[in-house]
Amino acid sequence: MAEQWHDNGTPLVSPDAKFRADLHRALQATHQRQQGQRQRSGDTPARQLLADGARGLAAFGLVALVFALGYALGQRSASTSRRG
Repeated sequence: MAEQWHDNGTPLVSPDAKFRADLHRALQATHQRQQGQRQRSGDTPARQLLADGARGLAAFGLVALVFALGYALGQRSASTSRRG
């Protein structure tokens, strides 16, 4: 790993062994922490997908309700303006 790479004539230096070891240790710690959180919360990918789907369905329902209310109020005001 002592070789250097060249990019457009500029030498790029490879990271030293201490940096790579620290990075590896940090990534391992992050991975283990995330695994522990997933196991404690019981969030499996299928459960997360189900939760995302339910959230999307609820958002769609809310938008549909707002449009239905707007349509109903528009029809009501249109029918009262024809009478008067």
